[in-house]
Amino acid sequence: MKPGPRQWSARRTLLAVALVGWAVAGFIAWTLVARLGWFGVLLLGLATLFIAARFELDDDNAAPDLPGGTGSVEIYAQQLSRKRSLAERVERNRLVSLLNTIGIALTTIGLFMFVRHQL
Repeated sequence: MKPGPRQWSARRTLLAVALVGWAVAGFIAWTLVARLGWFGVLLLGLATLFIAARFELDDDNAAPDLPGGTGSVEIYAQQLSRKRSLAERVERNRLVSLLNTIGIALTTIGLFMFVRHQL
């Protein structure tokens, strides 16, 4: 017996979109470096730092709103929700730290090599 056709799952769709996105990002990075040299590396580093900063300032990490009242129930609820999401924030901070490190490295290397090759 012949197996039936496979169903195209949502996971495969997400993987395909991610693959296309990474391919486009890789092409843009390659084009920047090929056309602009070390200045392209500098721009990639700045873009990485910008993305890390935007990721760090999402809804959970933005400046908190002031509570509507001064009741202790609201303050306790805020503290409890902060404690619950500690593991998520720690994991997100690891990713942001990695992105910041990569961005700083690319920016520094791009800047110094661009200046060195211009002199």
